[in-house]
Amino acid sequence: MKNRTEYTMEDSGHLHKEGIKVRVDVEDYGIFIGAEGYGDFATSADEMPPIICVELREGQIRLLYWDDINEEGPTWIAGFEKAREENRKLSQ
Repeated sequence: MKNRTEYTMEDSGHLHKEGIKVRVDVEDYGIFIGAEGYGDFATSADEMPPIICVELREGQIRLLYWDDINEEGPTWIAGFEKAREENRKLSQ
């Protein structure tokens, strides 16, 4: 592991005042975010497994997330190819 940071993330809403513990792991191949009380299909909640991942795969940045603890793999994968600067349309 290259870098691990744990902190308490504050709630951005007005009704809920309590934050939650969050872990961010930075590796050579991606950034992984886990949160206390959340997990994935195969990992114990005590381990605070990642539920969000940003990775570089085959030259493309992708966002993966696991929003269903009962699903084995990521439930959503998004690419960012349309966000590349080369795709910017100039005003005419």
